[in-house]
Amino acid sequence: MGAGVCRQLLAVERLMMQKHCVVIGAGLSGLAAAYYLKKNCRKPDDVRVTLIEARDRVGGRVFSFKFREQDEYVCELGGEWIGDQHERMRGLCKHFGLKLIRHRFDYSFVRRNTITETISPDKWIFAPDLKSKFAGLSKAFQSKIAANDVAWLREFDRRDWWTILRDLGFGEEDLLRRDLMDSTDFGESIRHVGGYSAGTEYFNDDRFDSMDWKIEGGNSRLAFALAKTIGEENIHTSEKAIEVIQNAATERPKDSSNVQVFVESTLGAEFPAGGKANKPRKYDCDACICTVPARTLRNIKFNPDLPATQRDAAEELQYARIMKTVLLFDNRFWMRDKATRFSCMTDSVSDFMFDATLAQDQGPLRINEQPGILCSYSVGDKADDQASRGPESLRQALESILGQLFPGTTPSAVAIHRYAWQRDDFTEGAYALYRPSQWFDLSARLKQKHYDVHFAGEHIADDQGFMEGAVDTGEQAAEVVLKKWGLKVR
Repeated sequence: MGAGVCRQLLAVERLMMQKHCVVIGAGLSGLAAAYYLKKNCRKPDDVRVTLIEARDRVGGRVFSFKFREQDEYVCELGGEWIGDQHERMRGLCKHFGLKLIRHRFDYSFVRRNTITETISPDKWIFAPDLKSKFAGLSKAFQSKIAANDVAWLREFDRRDWWTILRDLGFGEEDLLRRDLMDSTDFGESIRHVGGYSAGTEYFNDDRFDSMDWKIEGGNSRLAFALAKTIGEENIHTSEKAIEVIQNAATERPKDSSNVQVFVESTLGAEFPAGGKANKPRKYDCDACICTVPARTLRNIKFNPDLPATQRDAAEELQYARIMKTVLLFDNRFWMRDKATRFSCMTDSVSDFMFDATLAQDQGPLRINEQPGILCSYSVGDKADDQASRGPESLRQALESILGQLFPGTTPSAVAIHRYAWQRDDFTEGAYALYRPSQWFDLSARLKQKHYDVHFAGEHIADDQGFMEGAVDTGEQAAEVVLKKWGLKVR
């Protein structure tokens, strides 16, 4: 037998022994899962990964944007912040040589279209006597987390965040201010947010609510770095998963693949290789990691079907309504000097406005003479209302309020772009919103693996709404798969 034939036989043998995992969704959770599978297996050829994504790009809800009129500046239409405590995000950025830049703002509050005060983000801005009460509740919450006192935590989650703060002693004015601030973290009024979700957000010893950093050049750079390492040949965009069939509890031959994932093109094109028009493509694999948001899980047919309790949980979980509108200006009229960290909370056209080009100093012009981008962040009903307005009407409304906030200026945007996540067909919202009494019930059901299908995504992470949670759950699902196969080495 010739050496060439031997090499071919060995290659076939290795391929037959190789484990194959299909990851559904190339957002940060799916990318992190695929990268973990390749990085942490015993040998590079032990595991083959196929990543399928319905969009025509990787990154999912991480979506950096550049105006063609000024493409040296970048802003985020999706995931915005990396916190000091987000170890996995910071670790991946360090590994890929991605520099983090400071993305922390001072807070301004607007009354009657006037900025009344500017406050450092670590300053207590409520009634002084509430500070010790809040610290005491934070300590109690963290101790119950450490002790895994589920009964106490369930009872805490039964109340909404507004009621918890009210019972703590927050008066009406402080509650309204707190609602204005905190609603931007959840995408809805704090009257609709369960206590556990709020506790994990505000009782984590982070004075800045994890709004600390972003990636220089755009957060999408991490998605691109992960995709490059995984291999573009292993990533299939514009392919939507429509059905997952598993060997378990079926009459398929025992020697066939554990899982079959069927996809169809989102481009309206036919897959090659003959057969009927628009015939779905099939991927055979040993395991699947599904990272799609819970709201869109119903779009995938499972055979065997998902347990009713798990499918019901996906239907019950709501997602935040958030719209981000970015405005490009030919000068940063909001900047006094390089130390300015402008943001403002307002109950007018926008809920939250901030400098999207903070720390992006292109020189040699003075900072207030350079082009810049402001981001308007709207949530809940306001996000829906703004999504229904024409871009020109919205631009004029935002320019009008900015002119009142900065007397003596006549803001005129060079360009406007917006994205309403509640209208995104692939997510149906920005991120998961757990209402009172939902966390311990829904998250437990959504986390359950379904035979050889494992689930991941920010919606089952304690860090909901952050890129950190997406990465964490993706890596955790990948670790479970590798351990089951006996291939994990670290």
